[in-house]
This record gives sequence, C-alpha cells and structure tokens, in this order.
Amino acid sequence: MNKIHWRFGAVVLAALGALQGCGEGASAPETQAERRVDAIYETRGVVTSLPDPANPIAEFRIQHEPIHDFLDKDGNMVGMNAMDMSFPALAPGVSIDGIGVGDKVVFAFDVAWDGDPRWSVTRIDKIDADTVLEFGVAVPPTGENDRDEAANDDS
Repeated sequence: MNKIHWRFGAVVLAALGALQGCGEGASAPETQAERRVDAIYETRGVVTSLPDPANPIAEFRIQHEPIHDFLDKDGNMVGMNAMDMSFPALAPGVSIDGIGVGDKVVFAFDVAWDGDPRWSVTRIDKIDADTVLEFGVAVPPTGENDRDEAANDDS
C-alpha cells in the first residue's frame, strides 16, 4: 500500500499546488512551490486528533501503518514504523472536512527535508470502517530489486 514518487512528481505536485491556491486547514510558512519535495508516500491509518482553533496545541494526527520504503534525509531506505504522527500542514486544496477522530483513512504526504514544514498531507480520503489496519515495524527492502519494487508498488 506504500508508494514513493521522486522529484519529477514532486515538481508537478508543487506546481499544481501553487496553481490551486489556498486550501483549508493548517497553512505552511512556505508555499508549495518554494518547498523542494524529496518524496511522497501513501499509507493508511486512523485519525487520532484534529486541529482546533480554540486549542492552539491541538494537532492533526494520524496513527499510520508502517512505511517500508521510507527514505531518510540522506536517501537511505530506513523504513518508518507504524506511529501516531503529527501533520503540521495540509497542502493547498486538501481538506479534512467530514473527517473525524477515529475515521480510517488512506492518505499521501510529502517530505521536504529542508522545508518548512518538513511534511504535509497532500491527499486524504476516508476508507471503510471495517478495514483492517496493520500497525507494526517497517521492513525496508534490502536488495536492489526490492527497492525497485517498493518504488513502483501500486498496490
């Protein structure tokens, strides 16, 4: 269920984000066009917290499944274990209207290691409440063929 797209896709995403204008939700200090996106990941999870204008410390958080093909800042495939992760920003055009705490979602987020914010949600959709999510430890691919398969995983 995880997939990674590289720089060309990130450039297209940034350009589209700039054309879409402002979206709802938290806003990033930099525009999408100014952020150099290093990677985009897709995974599933359950929403554990929503931002609340009345409570400045409330964050948008999703407990997500492991991301086996996650790359660190140096480009090493290290994986990311399942975790409850805070998302400080939504990309332009992304809305969490209709999404509540406890909802299961499939979502994509970008990573911009030198950006502010470092990651933001680029797409989010509710999925069936009966969907079984598998939280656990990431198992990064070890061989060159495994890395190619992880990078091209469309499942």
